[in-house]
Amino acid sequence: MQNCRVAHVNGEAPWRPTLRVRSWLVAALVPFAVVTVVGLVVLWPASRTQPVPLQFTTYGEGRTVFERGTVVGVSQQSRAGALGTPTGPAGAPVNDRAAVCGTASVALAAAPTPGAR
Repeated sequence: MQNCRVAHVNGEAPWRPTLRVRSWLVAALVPFAVVTVVGLVVLWPASRTQPVPLQFTTYGEGRTVFERGTVVGVSQQSRAGALGTPTGPAGAPVNDRAAVCGTASVALAAAPTPGAR
């Protein structure tokens, strides 16, 4: 009869990566950590303001200006009168609410002439 040794293990067998494997993992992850920190420093929002490009400026010199006003009227007309006869994907005329255009008249509170529309 041969001498056999049998071990009984409950749960998972303990496994620990070798020093070489751990070294490779650290060498692979450290550059990503360094790049992340450098990116945070370079891309962090500064307290200085950047000029707004000309194509995005408003009459308020680059600031977004919100005007207050009151809706004084809404007119609706079918798209047929505005853009020609509306048609669906199959070329059939469309007869639904999407075929209606609306125009709102607004009286501005702070207009150059009060009540201008």
